[in-house]
Amino acid sequence: MKQIHPLFATGGWRAVNADLFQSDASLAWFLRRHRATLVARGVLIKLAGRWVATEGMRDVVLDLCREDAAESVRRVKAVDQAA
Repeated sequence: MKQIHPLFATGGWRAVNADLFQSDASLAWFLRRHRATLVARGVLIKLAGRWVATEGMRDVVLDLCREDAAESVRRVKAVDQAA
């Protein structure tokens, strides 16, 4: 049987995860940038015209932040090597 996870309106999710996003604007930027990935991984869904997050969203957000940080390090190293 498939497990059902609780759903959170994105604003409510941010309130519970305030350590990750200091403002609604920072969460909105992150959602715009990573929406396709979050949807593909099943942690962000559109329900009755509103975006809602599943319980597993925090883990995916942390993974995406790690990936973004690693990409930033790779870019900086490439610039340093080119100089």
